[in-house]
Amino acid sequence: MYEAFYSNDVIKRLAREKRWTISDYNKVPIDMTDLLMSQGQAIHGALTKKEGHNPFVDLYTITKYMPNARNNAYCIDAKTDGIMVLDIEPKCPKVIADKLLQLPALYGEFSMSGKGYHLIFQVPKEYEDVYSCT
Repeated sequence: MYEAFYSNDVIKRLAREKRWTISDYNKVPIDMTDLLMSQGQAIHGALTKKEGHNPFVDLYTITKYMPNARNNAYCIDAKTDGIMVLDIEPKCPKVIADKLLQLPALYGEFSMSGKGYHLIFQVPKEYEDVYSCT
């Protein structure tokens, strides 16, 4: 079902990073470490890192323990990863969305709603000193 996702070179490169999780139906990232350690009993958000606690795991752990997960979410850091995501919202005018969808993305997918898009791009060299989500 997700063959294009798992076989994509960018996704394969990021798969070993312990910055992966899944989201609930409200698009809230889940603390995967607590979820797995509690055997499914501790389900809460991964919005902040507690001292010494990483709420994320690698993608292989998710596919092993949650093979039917509705989605996979990655905590991207443009400066570290060298990539960025363009999130095209469903309310974006079609003429603009169509132009954006023609850009040379490294990977593209429908958003969880099925009405928007996510496109992954290499961060341009010109932005080397100004980008970071941290």
